[in-house]
Amino acid sequence: MNSLKHFGLAASLTLLVVLSGCGGESEPEPSAQDAPPPPPPSAGEIVAEIRDVSDVLYLPWGKNPNAGEAQYKEVTGKIKGVLSKHATNPNLPKAKRDYLSYSDAKIKEHENKLMWGVVKGGIVAYNAVAPESQLYKRLEKEVDMILARPTVGCTGFVEIDGEMHVFVRVNDDGVFHQFQVREGEEFYEDFQLVRIIGDQMGIELLYKPMESTYTVRGPKARRTGTAL
Repeated sequence: MNSLKHFGLAASLTLLVVLSGCGGESEPEPSAQDAPPPPPPSAGEIVAEIRDVSDVLYLPWGKNPNAGEAQYKEVTGKIKGVLSKHATNPNLPKAKRDYLSYSDAKIKEHENKLMWGVVKGGIVAYNAVAPESQLYKRLEKEVDMILARPTVGCTGFVEIDGEMHVFVRVNDDGVFHQFQVREGEEFYEDFQLVRIIGDQMGIELLYKPMESTYTVRGPKARRTGTAL
């Protein structure tokens, strides 16, 4: 009788162990292949990538010694590379809009400051992101003409027989030319002295190929930091 009890107890323990083992099996851990893919880069992250390769174009030319066609081509290629990398990213359209807004603000800021080299760089970056845009086509043509025109400096004034004469120096690609001109006179083919500004503070010039005027500070204005 006792043996039967022992047998029954042993059988019960064995069954309990089996059942416990069956019910306590742990779920297999998910493999890396089962993990959900990471979210795509955000619009802000894409903009940051574009700026990483293009912000050099918004530097003043004095701080960007490599400014010029070779750099424009290189940066344009890098921008296109970023856009191609994220071509299937649903955040790319917003990133492009955000970058164009940033670039537009930079272009206008430096246009107001007459910093034409930076304006040119900004237009290059803008067109790389939106090559179909016509927004800055006209301004880019004007900027190209401004950057190509000789640099005119006002070096002094002198009164002769009651009439004021202006000394100007033209720098045409490293070759310097000196002129003494009066209001209304033309010099170096493409320029005309429109007027003397203030008390010999500067001059207003007409650049005939563009039919536009601009001002040049004289020695007094440069010395005192006076804007025209």
